[in-house]
Amino acid sequence: MKVSKCTFRAGLGLLMWAVSGSALADDNDLLARVAECERLDHGEPHQALDIGEALLDQLTLSQDPVLYLRTVGCVSWAQANLGLRAEAEAGADLIAAALDRVDSLHARLSLMRREAALRHRLGNLAESIDVLADALLLAEQHDERRVMIDLLTALGAQHSEDRLYDRAIAHYLRALSLVDPEDEPRQALPIRFNLGLTYRNAERFDEAVEVLEGLIEPLSNWPGMEVRLASLFNVLASIRRELGDFDAAEAYSDQAIGLHETLDNSIEYTSVLIERAYLSLARQAPEQALEWATQALAEARRSEFFQTLGAALNLNVRVLSELGRHGDALVLERERAELVETHLRERERSRLTELEARLGSERQVRELEQLRQARELDALVLQRQRLTIMLVAVIALFGVIALYWLRRTNRRLYRLSRTDPLTGLRNRRALTERLTAVGQDRSGNRHVVMLIDLDYFKAINDSHGHDTGDEVLVAAARKLEKFASRHQGVAGRWGGEEFALIVPVESAEQARKMAQTLGQEIASLRVTGRRGEAVGVSASIGFAPIGTRAPDAEQAPWEPALLIADLLLYKAKRAGRRRCVGVWPGDKNQTLHPRDIDRADSRARLRLFEDPLPSP
Repeated sequence: MKVSKCTFRAGLGLLMWAVSGSALADDNDLLARVAECERLDHGEPHQALDIGEALLDQLTLSQDPVLYLRTVGCVSWAQANLGLRAEAEAGADLIAAALDRVDSLHARLSLMRREAALRHRLGNLAESIDVLADALLLAEQHDERRVMIDLLTALGAQHSEDRLYDRAIAHYLRALSLVDPEDEPRQALPIRFNLGLTYRNAERFDEAVEVLEGLIEPLSNWPGMEVRLASLFNVLASIRRELGDFDAAEAYSDQAIGLHETLDNSIEYTSVLIERAYLSLARQAPEQALEWATQALAEARRSEFFQTLGAALNLNVRVLSELGRHGDALVLERERAELVETHLRERERSRLTELEARLGSERQVRELEQLRQARELDALVLQRQRLTIMLVAVIALFGVIALYWLRRTNRRLYRLSRTDPLTGLRNRRALTERLTAVGQDRSGNRHVVMLIDLDYFKAINDSHGHDTGDEVLVAAARKLEKFASRHQGVAGRWGGEEFALIVPVESAEQARKMAQTLGQEIASLRVTGRRGEAVGVSASIGFAPIGTRAPDAEQAPWEPALLIADLLLYKAKRAGRRRCVGVWPGDKNQTLHPRDIDRADSRARLRLFEDPLPSP
């Protein structure tokens, strides 16, 4: 049974369909066949489609929602690879509509990931990012580490496509920091592949080559990854071409083409042929480029995928123009323009229907079906009523859509405006809000603010590269986040290599010991550079308690503590770094002022702590 768009539009009948009869013969066999479908859907889409459609003849949504929707996802992905856009879109819509039937958190997250991937594959980037953001929030709430890795990798791919390369790289690095060493290299390998692609797109070619060439051996020894290996060779060919190393580019391209001789993936093979044509152009061989471009166009027509066919047409127009065959080039340019026009027209025509199907409820589907039956019994009498109800439903639906979109957008904007894009911690704005709340606390609870600065961070960037510097920041952020969680506090990035921590404390000694422990944990970080060398990390810390009132009327209660912590941080740095310096008043109600710091040693009511920290 194929999952078709018309079936989904007819009323989400698959959601309510329950086939009675004999039980499934062997659940383990079904599970194995679903897994086989998923293994083949990228590299062997025809085989995956055959397996998936046979499974859909046996499975129903009511019997096993998870297996059924996994099969729908596999079939839809294979359809997308074969250029069957409408069918693939219907499958993504079906997964979204039926998610509430899935009780397992892990299965629900996995299906959301599949839905997002499908929407991205079909060019619906904004919808894909929305689904991923919701899934990541759900995974973080339940501490689903492995799923967070997959979602961060997917978000990295989305941002890379949007040319937000720094943000994409940050997502990939954060994902790699979460990978369990025991799961290497299988889990980290696809992340590094995407990281290498992003470095390439950002024109950081040396870093891209270093990452990608390190993947050749593990991919070669990983059964079933022939398509991914061919893609890797093709990417390396394009980088070598950009660097002017044409012989190396051709060698990589030959390996990619050789792998595709045993595969059946028109979309990926078209990309390989297009890259080979551009290599011939770079070598000033337009006639040879035309041969490759002609093969690419034939393969793209076989795939019937819009983006692939458009890229092949563009290439052929360019090559024919360089050869002076402007008439032939004009014919293909007209075909390309008609392709774009048809694609845009189809998307515009189906937009409203798809939106209604995706956001409609089962109750609305049943009501519409009842209206259709009533019209058949008494069409003349109920026609006006049906039109009236449909009009009201459309108005209500658009109201719900607008409200839903606005609330989701506001939630995303709120999160983004308060999150540091590299580390995922709270940013300065969010920390300031937390400081304000603590300063207004009249419950008697005491909090301390700590400012943490990574020592010699510029030297790390200069010696090991900015990507290693980013890894250091991400690793330190994860350590701070865990530390804050253990102590019921809040951690964030104040700016650059400086972080802030706001935690409840009961005494000066507790605050002092907490700062020492935090400094030791940061010094225990293990980060390696590009060549595998160890990168030493240490920190300087300044801390002060937050009062409930400020010494000056125009200040917020937390401002003196922050200014004092900042002064003490620089005192620690001037004293040689790798140390924590803090201050504590003798009287709980005493108001602190930054000018009091220089007199702290001579006043019994103000204690100053200075403690060295261990070397990394």
